Amino acid sequence: LQALKNTKDISNAVMYIGHIKDGQIQKFSGKPYCTICSRLIAGSELKGVIFYTGDNYLLLTTKEFNEKSFETIIEKHNLKKE
Repeated sequence: LQALKNTKDISNAVMYIGHIKDGQIQKFSGKPYCTICSRLIAGSELKGVIFYTGDNYLLLTTKEFNEKSFETIIEKHNLKKE
């Protein structure tokens, strides 16, 4: 949202997702899981999202990132995907 205040075009921008634990920036981002955040990101004009899974860095489109977030929640809570 801050980027939108400072510029009008974010269509070529990439968001880097990080993780902060005990006030320290961690290299490992884990799986995307915040569906509220991922929906906001998917609705943006960002080019993509980069995050570190622990094994490698992934570059996903905003739509893919949103889908991964929902997949994580479905898996975590043993929900059925229809």
